[in-house]
Amino acid sequence: MTQAIVGYPGSNAPVLTNIIVPAPVGHQALVEVIASGICHSQLNQLDQLARTPDGAPGRLLGHEALGIVTETGPHVSAVKRGDTVIMSWLPRREYLGSRRVEPVTLTVDGRTVATPDIFTWAERTVADEAYLYPTSSSHPALSVLGCAVVTGAGAVMNSARIKPGDTVAVIGTGGVGGAAIVAARAMGASEIFAIDLNEDKLALAHQLGATQLINTARAGLVETMAQWADAKGASGVDHVIDCVAAPPTFSDALAIVRKGRAGFGPGGTVVVVGVAHRPAELDLRFIQLHGITIKGCFGGDTQGDRDVATYVDWFDDASVGLRALVTHSYALGDAMRAVDELRNGKITGRAIFAIAPNCAAI
Repeated sequence: MTQAIVGYPGSNAPVLTNIIVPAPVGHQALVEVIASGICHSQLNQLDQLARTPDGAPGRLLGHEALGIVTETGPHVSAVKRGDTVIMSWLPRREYLGSRRVEPVTLTVDGRTVATPDIFTWAERTVADEAYLYPTSSSHPALSVLGCAVVTGAGAVMNSARIKPGDTVAVIGTGGVGGAAIVAARAMGASEIFAIDLNEDKLALAHQLGATQLINTARAGLVETMAQWADAKGASGVDHVIDCVAAPPTFSDALAIVRKGRAGFGPGGTVVVVGVAHRPAELDLRFIQLHGITIKGCFGGDTQGDRDVATYVDWFDDASVGLRALVTHSYALGDAMRAVDELRNGKITGRAIFAIAPNCAAI
């Protein structure tokens, strides 16, 4: 039996239970989980389950982890027994191709639970090889690479395509925003504005590489950025990475991004990274007149076969400081506390479940 955290219809509470993980078949591998990231996406899934009627399938939770392969199916070629792997919901196209990955479906306590890709809030899991990235590193913080880093760093590297000397503002400096800040510094941004309501998160943002900190609970963002732009002779920052994606933050992003001018060049770029829960109004004439580019960003536009090795290098390079992104760790038995603290904004950066017996707490 394997301990795992699942969610059931009619409740937004995580449930620690025992499951039987099946032997791998086809392109699947069995993985002993070292540590797993704790992502806001799981809060969204749990909240959705609370609105789901009884009788519908429950959810196997978690979609980023670090683990060790213990067994493989007959068609696996990407990994082998004994490999340390990063697990991510983002598939490797090289090993996926045109074939279809079947969802993982289990019966737990007489109820059906499932996931369309992977589950990692468990001591042991089974996953298609397309979701596994071999690595020679083994630090537990790598468990957040599979979502927080591919999304935040990818938004900077792939969506915004920041160049050395560019100016960047990151709205929302939790796990994903922190990864964006690290990437912006690594790619040579000249100024990096960290924007948040939480002083602890801003302090972490400074540690990760932000050069300017703005607490919007204490200072007006648009006014503060306008003062900076006037002093620099600029019309705004080159790129805004909106990791919140609420109507007010999207409006702020458009207000502080660089404005284009006929004969002088285009405006800047707003990258929408956060998961939006409400629609936002868009002034098309404002966008058109100022030449502003708005990009949606799903998973940081990361292509795992191409980009994950770069993110791992950043983890291994102490001067980049990406490991500092992980600020809290919990045991699987503390799932309720972990979810409550994430929901209530008490996680400064990214939290993990430290699962393996020898996994050191962060």
